[in-house]
Amino acid sequence: MIFDSFIPDFLLFLVNYKYLLLFLVTVIEGPILMIAAGFFIQIGFFEPLPAFLLILAGDLTVPKILNALQDL
Repeated sequence: MIFDSFIPDFLLFLVNYKYLLLFLVTVIEGPILMIAAGFFIQIGFFEPLPAFLLILAGDLTVPKILNALQDL
């Protein structure tokens, strides 16, 4: 079956790129992701300091992107 290797590969991708995905989802979704990140910190999936810094960076990136698009 074609999906037999998809699920393990997808989970491996999530584990390897979890902080990049956290940043990108923060840019898209916003500060509400802090609640989900707090849950994942509590269960040990994320380390607290990198998660906080990436959420902060993602949250500060959105106004910069919107200002750049507005100036076009």
